[in-house]
Amino acid sequence: MKNLRRLAGFTIFLIFVFMLIALIQYRAKEDMSLLPDQFEYFFNENWFMASLDSTELSGEVSEERWSSIDLPYEGNSGSSDTIIFKNVLSEDHAGFIFYFAATDTDLRVILDGEILYQQEKQDSAKEKSYDIRENYITIPRIIKEGELWIEMHFPSPNIEVAFGNAKIETRDMVVIGVVGSNIIDIGCCVLILLMAIIMFVLAVIRWYTHQPVRGEIFLGLAGLIAGIYCFIGTDTLNIFYNIQEAYEMQEYLVLVFPLFLAFYFEQNLRAEFPRRFSVLLCFVSLNAVVQIALHLSGIHELQKMINLSVITIGLVCATAIVSMIHFDYKYKRYRTLVSVLAMLVLMSGGIVNVMINVLFQGEHVNIAGQYSITIFQIIMAVVHILQLSKEYRANAEERVRIAEQQNVQLAQAKQEADAARQEALAANEAKGKFLAHMSHEIRTPINAVLGMDEMILRESKEKNIKEYAMDIYMAGQTLLSLINDILDFSKIDSGKMEIIPIEYDVSSLIHDLSNMTSQRAKDKNIRLEVEIDHNIPSRLFGDDVRIRQVLTNILTNAVKYTQQGTVWLRVQCIRLDENEMAVLRFEVEDTGIGIKEEDLPKLSAEFERIEEDRNRNIEGTGLGMSITVQLLSLLGSRLQVESVYGEGSKFYFELEQKVVDSTPIGDFEARIHQITENYHYSTKFYAPDAKLLVVDDNAVNRKVLRNLLKETRIQVTDAESGKECLKLIQENYYDLIFLDHMMPEMDGVETLHHIKKLSDCPCQDTPIVVLTANAVSGAKEKYLAEGFDDFLSKPIVPEKLENMIRNMLPEESIVEEVLPEDADSSQIVVSKQTEAGVTEELLEELPQVDGLDWHYAWLHLPDKELLEYTVKEFYAQIDSAADKLEQLFGQLEEPNQVELYRIQVHAMKSLAATVGIIPLAGVAKILEYAARDGKIETILSMTEVFLEEWRSYRQKLWGIFGIETEIKKEVTDGSVIQALVEMVRLSMQEMDIDNADQVMSQLREYEYSEEINQNIQKLAEAVTNLDTEETERIADLLMEQIAV
Repeated sequence: MKNLRRLAGFTIFLIFVFMLIALIQYRAKEDMSLLPDQFEYFFNENWFMASLDSTELSGEVSEERWSSIDLPYEGNSGSSDTIIFKNVLSEDHAGFIFYFAATDTDLRVILDGEILYQQEKQDSAKEKSYDIRENYITIPRIIKEGELWIEMHFPSPNIEVAFGNAKIETRDMVVIGVVGSNIIDIGCCVLILLMAIIMFVLAVIRWYTHQPVRGEIFLGLAGLIAGIYCFIGTDTLNIFYNIQEAYEMQEYLVLVFPLFLAFYFEQNLRAEFPRRFSVLLCFVSLNAVVQIALHLSGIHELQKMINLSVITIGLVCATAIVSMIHFDYKYKRYRTLVSVLAMLVLMSGGIVNVMINVLFQGEHVNIAGQYSITIFQIIMAVVHILQLSKEYRANAEERVRIAEQQNVQLAQAKQEADAARQEALAANEAKGKFLAHMSHEIRTPINAVLGMDEMILRESKEKNIKEYAMDIYMAGQTLLSLINDILDFSKIDSGKMEIIPIEYDVSSLIHDLSNMTSQRAKDKNIRLEVEIDHNIPSRLFGDDVRIRQVLTNILTNAVKYTQQGTVWLRVQCIRLDENEMAVLRFEVEDTGIGIKEEDLPKLSAEFERIEEDRNRNIEGTGLGMSITVQLLSLLGSRLQVESVYGEGSKFYFELEQKVVDSTPIGDFEARIHQITENYHYSTKFYAPDAKLLVVDDNAVNRKVLRNLLKETRIQVTDAESGKECLKLIQENYYDLIFLDHMMPEMDGVETLHHIKKLSDCPCQDTPIVVLTANAVSGAKEKYLAEGFDDFLSKPIVPEKLENMIRNMLPEESIVEEVLPEDADSSQIVVSKQTEAGVTEELLEELPQVDGLDWHYAWLHLPDKELLEYTVKEFYAQIDSAADKLEQLFGQLEEPNQVELYRIQVHAMKSLAATVGIIPLAGVAKILEYAARDGKIETILSMTEVFLEEWRSYRQKLWGIFGIETEIKKEVTDGSVIQALVEMVRLSMQEMDIDNADQVMSQLREYEYSEEINQNIQKLAEAVTNLDTEETERIADLLMEQIAV
């Protein structure tokens, strides 16, 4: 079917090509001219006639051959081949229209020797009948002598000759005459063309409104062809053109009309009758091809085969009528009756037209067909207008219905948007709190690491230990600097990143980079080669933190994407000018997988990773290199890349830095050893009489601060909660209070407000410093606005801590002189070293547990008893925590359950991280963030796996620290158990957590029934979570169970 449509379309193309060729052959030699408004002049007098045979030349007619005649003239040609009529035109006739009626034969009009008009006989040369034909000739605007000849040539003798009704008219008179005599025919043509235009408009409307196509374009083309065909049949074109070209075009147009008509019905009915309309298209195309072939070969003229085209049109109409009646009968719809009527009218007009042509050979041979086409076009236009309006109305009703639904949805969306806006405002308000919590979670362990490392640097005497400690210090400072920027929300939110230049040691910078990368490279059996130019100035002025960050990102990527071989870090000084400016070239080269040229633009794109499928198992988000490019831009440099796919890559950039110390760096490893050996800490003041209170729920943080102030001889008292703090300050005086912000029950801000409300308090005027890991921008101002006297962020910097304490302590409590160390100081150092060795031995002796990192746990729990206690607490809460999360998981569809799920999985994350089970904490973190962001699919896919892994630690921890292997005591006296439970209750009421923990340890030593044992576990969980209400409830329940 598709090929047949292409064949029919090609046939139409061929018809128009041959029509164009015919028009070129009969092109008019004179353009039409506009005529002035004049009157009508009759031109029937002063004519001369001469008869010539084929042996005589018309241009050499002697005077005696001419005879004077008046028009109209009727006669017989006799034996002459040519009859010439002659007259003279005056200059007044220039630009007018010359009209005359003459026998329809070969005719020429000559003025002053130039041919003005030439007409061939329309019928075949063998035709014996000669009709009268009207002729319109435009007289030129310039007339020389005005001699006018009209030559009539006859193919045979004794032809009836008629010539008369000659007159000269202005163009408007001619138009009036022609239009007046053909007004009905012209009206039909206009109507046909108007209906064709309507069809085109309907087709455009359907295309623009995406309505189904109904073939209007083909009906419009058929109407256009029919209108032109009928218009040529009128005499109107005689006014403007030599009519012969129009007749040539008319003969081809009649071949195109049935093709467009067949296309229209094929498009609308092919789904029901594909075979039928395939045959029809094939037949119509074949008809056109055969007629053109016969015409070109000279066998038959197109005009003589016009009846075949009319029959073809009738066949198309009959096929369409039968198909539409069949369609209506099949589906009982009766929607095509009007179209059937239109096709009957068209077919009837064609039949009458053929009958007239065959029987009468009359003058108005196309009248019946013209009228039938007009009625057909009008009916089809009305049908399609009504059909389109009906479809449009149905679509409009559908759109109204959809719009109503959308309005409802819009109203709901507006309500949801309002609610979301309120949530957004609340989220914006909680943004600072979130960052504060994140800061606290991240910076607290860093505080412990750097604090303990500071004590090692102060007290260790072993060279290698001090070197390790210095490495920890430098790496920790770098990590702390990066976290400070990450947590600075104002910078992240505004897209600003500040460059803060300071003096820095190049050797330390390179050593840190090497030290931070070497272990990762060693783990992958990759060599890390550091090549340093010994002429680099030793100290420079610039933002070393940003330089570290850039090089760390590049080195990390080099190691990640290198499976074997070497990674090189090269630093060169390529220029050192007199203005104390040095240009350094940093270069990182690897033998990794390399980068394809088309992937190079992805390096600077956020969250884009190169060859994601190939590198899907390599850690990272794809953000690091984007940050690197931006940082280098801020530093005034640009990252350059050279890479060969499959062989390796080279990243390099040049950076201009101000020189502080131009001494060459030399052997940078030796300089690092020198820095380590020269490190010496000495306190800046002593205050043995000063009293300081540290309030922090984290025992490690309290221990760090106490140790940092040990050499100042300050009397440090610590409290683990705001409630304990309030109790202590009402009983004792303190010169300075450090108050942690993030604490359970009563946080630091609430504790401060309670302190301010106390009237009779020894510490009413004592300075209070907030001690917090909340290091986001604006945090200090917020805390000062709450009433704190100063702000100290964690991890604690010893120098800042001592400067702050010195500025806030009373002058009389500070002793400037350096006090001699007591005799036990060396013993303390030895004791510390021994303790470090014992710790390492202890961790090595602990059994390996899948997923548990004892070293990480020791960072948070640097005490054997504390570590043992916490692991046992985790073990005790495995089932209860998992059961609670599983319950919330099954209720996710209920309101607020997702938030409760998030809180529970957050608690489980913290519990796992505290005991060093990092993989489990990582999965919990993913689930926590999924709940926060509403990613239910992630929760549904990962929760069961997480719970299975969580519960597996009941088996994995079995036997650790005697879990489940200790011999339980038999309960011989229930009153003992009741007394212990009551002691737990009282300890929790007084917030004596240490005592509550100790009593809970005693309770675990006994063997209970299954029911009581479950409640003992719940009581332990309530104590761990500092939940006094739950403790009261479980205690009452146990009292009743034990009493029975």
